[in-house]
Amino acid sequence: MSETEFNRLANVSYISLTTFRRTGKAVSTPVWVVPFDGGIGVITAENTGKIKRLRHTSRVLIAESNQRGGLLSEPIAASATICDPKQVDLLSKEISKKYGWQARLISLLETLARFVRRGAREESVGIIIRPE
Repeated sequence: MSETEFNRLANVSYISLTTFRRTGKAVSTPVWVVPFDGGIGVITAENTGKIKRLRHTSRVLIAESNQRGGLLSEPIAASATICDPKQVDLLSKEISKKYGWQARLISLLETLARFVRRGAREESVGIIIRPE
């Protein structure tokens, strides 16, 4: 993969992030991305399937996608790691800066959902994707 292509993916609106189950089955999810810490940064909730799968294997495929996950480019192999919890606030601010009102709306909806469920706040986790 060329560095130019990887850098381009860090600046698109959505990428399809494909992680792998223990069985090897691929699971793709469209996510928001920002350039972060020399790679591509993604935020997600701690208890999501993609975090569980990344704890098993760092192997991922990434491709530009639309908001529903439809691929707009060929997938490329990469490596993803869960970032240091101290970096999550900075990554979250970068996501908010790029996605503006959409990020604030999602945050509000998550807060309302927690209130309705009367559940504990789900912690956010950062993912850093780097070229293989």
